Amino acid sequence: MVEVIPAILVKNEEEFESRARDVAGLVKRIQVDIMDGKFVPNKTLQANELPVIPAGLEPEYHLMVQNPEEAIKEIGKRNATYIFHYEAVEDAELLISIVKKMGAKVGIALSPDTPAEKIKDLLRSIDMVLVMTVYPGFSG
Repeated sequence: MVEVIPAILVKNEEEFESRARDVAGLVKRIQVDIMDGKFVPNKTLQANELPVIPAGLEPEYHLMVQNPEEAIKEIGKRNATYIFHYEAVEDAELLISIVKKMGAKVGIALSPDTPAEKIKDLLRSIDMVLVMTVYPGFSG
């Protein structure tokens, strides 16, 4: 079965709420793109600025940020998936462990230039891999 997960990539709370309302009832999950303007050149709503996710939508937080651990702690939701960029962390195993201890799901995103072999040893401990076909920070 194919599942479409719309990405919400916005700069303000009003726009986020509007887009989330548009898809509520149509999909089960949404991907919330968080960009800090440091790891990637663009900036969106930050982890500490996120509004409440509408009931019935499960969030996937795609963290295109320099410090994903900090963003995860700021969001702090258990019923969520956190996707961090392999290129943004020094110790991926530690971050995976932190997310799992929260009771949340964890995924790793790979930029187009990062070989998949880099995460081979981590595959058994994560829930998903996001293979980017565009460079992080831009919609595809």
